[in-house]
Amino acid sequence: MKKRMAMLTAILMAAALMGCGNKTESAAPAPESTVESEAEEEVEEEADEDEDFDDEAEVPSYDVNFDEPVVLTAEDVTLTISGARIDEYDYYQLKTLVENNGSTECEVNVLHAVVNGIEVYPVYDEYIAAGESINEPIEFYREELTKAGIEEYTDIMLEIEISDEETESVGNFTIHVYPLGEDKAGQQYTRPDEDTDVLVTDNDLFKMAAISFGVDDVWGYLADFYFENKTDQTLTFEAKDVTVNGVAIDPYFYQEVAAGAVADYYMVWNTADLEENEIDTVEEIKFILSVTDEDGNEVYVNAVQLNP
Repeated sequence: MKKRMAMLTAILMAAALMGCGNKTESAAPAPESTVESEAEEEVEEEADEDEDFDDEAEVPSYDVNFDEPVVLTAEDVTLTISGARIDEYDYYQLKTLVENNGSTECEVNVLHAVVNGIEVYPVYDEYIAAGESINEPIEFYREELTKAGIEEYTDIMLEIEISDEETESVGNFTIHVYPLGEDKAGQQYTRPDEDTDVLVTDNDLFKMAAISFGVDDVWGYLADFYFENKTDQTLTFEAKDVTVNGVAIDPYFYQEVAAGAVADYYMVWNTADLEENEIDTVEEIKFILSVTDEDGNEVYVNAVQLNP
């Protein structure tokens, strides 16, 4: 529906711009009723064509259709995953149907996605009206997986939160999707150590290492960190009291790593902030690393110093 409305709006705007571009002072005005009726007919015809096209686009063909769909039922909500494909933008998509058989609107949100042990960023947060259903894929970008050399996705873990208007929270649920069959689920990925890694800590709860530093033209200065969560719950990593070359400059960094997963996340400083403090070369980064569990308890805190 949102796509159809956007297309219709674009058509109306284009028609308006074309009309404005064709006007001249000497042109004789056409009868309003004729112009309006013809324009309306054109818009209706184009909208009908776009609607037909969009309806086809909403149900794409999937490269893999599962013999046994994955079904999650939580009270009046049923989520079914029955296929997979890679779209034209290099997103991996899971064919997903959500049916709301309840009497109130519900929300389905994918909080975490872990593929072959690597955490990826899932795109799925949908509202479904009472008595309705929705076909929208759960999807994630494949860059981190490709960088790790993973081409076949054998085990996809999804942590899903379902809530409704009345009870607010129905609950959090964890499901596994095995695109090639459960018997094909391979060993979970662990990144091998490299000589250039700078170990922050490796304890009973997690491992964290700085694996690269550099400047990105779009994002700014990046410190790339590798994480291994060794626990059975999500851990949240936060950097406090951050300084760069002795100057307090807050980066963008607040990350969650799912239970048992590994992840690759950046600590990012805006280039303008560094230039404002006359920092051309980053020589020293200091911060307090704070790690909390799902209950908000601080399970680790320590000072970190890095010298890129």
